[in-house]
Formats: sequence, C-alpha cells, structure tokens
Amino acid sequence: MDAKRLGDATLHGWRETVSNKVARRAPIGDDVARAALGALWFAISLQYVVRSLRALRRELR
Repeated sequence: MDAKRLGDATLHGWRETVSNKVARRAPIGDDVARAALGALWFAISLQYVVRSLRALRRELR
C-alpha cells in the first residue's frame, strides 16, 4: 500500500469533510493534501492512544 492510499484510508466522518475542504485550498494536489492530512489525523490518534495507555499503566502500578 502506498502512502497516498494509506493516508486516504484514515479519512472517515468529520475528518474526511475537513480534509476535503482543506485539500481544495492547499497549494498542492488534492490527493497529496488528503494523504498528508490523513497521516496527520492518524498520528494524532496514535499519540492519544499511547498517552492513554501510559496513564493507565501508571494508575495500575
């Protein structure tokens, strides 16, 4: 799977709506902008999960 398809796969719901609107205004291609925004949403989600798991681990100690 290439980077564009991976970034696009993460776009659902409100994230897709926001990404489509931003991609139209970006000075780069729509597909590249959507992929970059998808990767950004994925990274933010992953960061949230990791922080939550760390907090849970601290609470369980």
